[in-house]
Amino acid sequence: HWGTSKALAAMSSPPSPKRPRVEESLEVDAKQAEAVKTFAKLAGSFASNVFCLEAVNPVSVLQLTASHTLRHRGLLEQFEGIPNFPQTLRTFLSKIEGLYLPRDDVPYHNGTHAADTLVTCDWMLHLDLDRFTALDRFAAIIACAIHDVAHDGRNNAFHVNTKSPLAITYND
Repeated sequence: HWGTSKALAAMSSPPSPKRPRVEESLEVDAKQAEAVKTFAKLAGSFASNVFCLEAVNPVSVLQLTASHTLRHRGLLEQFEGIPNFPQTLRTFLSKIEGLYLPRDDVPYHNGTHAADTLVTCDWMLHLDLDRFTALDRFAAIIACAIHDVAHDGRNNAFHVNTKSPLAITYND
C-alpha cells in the first residue's frame, strides 16, 4: 500500500530538503486524499476522527494516522541522522498494521482502534508538553500503534474457560 503519491503533501509543513517525508510515499487516491485533509484539519484536537480515514482506506488507517501525527508534532526531527529512517518507519508501520486482525474478524481491537488510541494519546500528551520529551512522545505514539497487535477480540476469561493455547501458555 506504499507508493509514490504526494497527495498528502498539503497535510503539514514542507519537508526539509535533508529528509523525505514519511507519509509522502503513501499511495492514496483523490477520495482518500480528501479524507486525509479532513483528518489533518482536526489533527491534534480531541475531535480527530480516524473513522473518516477508515471509511476510504481501511487497510492503511493506522499507517496514515501514525505518520501524520509524528510529522504534525515534529517528532521525526530527532531521527534525521539515522540513515533510511523514513523508509524503516514506513516498513515498520506497514508490518504492524498487517499484524492487526481485520475488522470483520475483530470488530474492536483492530488497526482502527490502535489509530484512535494513538490520536487520543497524542491529544493528551499535547496538553502538557513540558512534562514529556520528544522521545517520550514518540515512544508513546509507537506504543499506541502496537498495543493490541494480533488481539483476537476475546478476553482472558474466554481463553481460560476454553483452555485455548494462549491460556495454556500464559495462565498459571
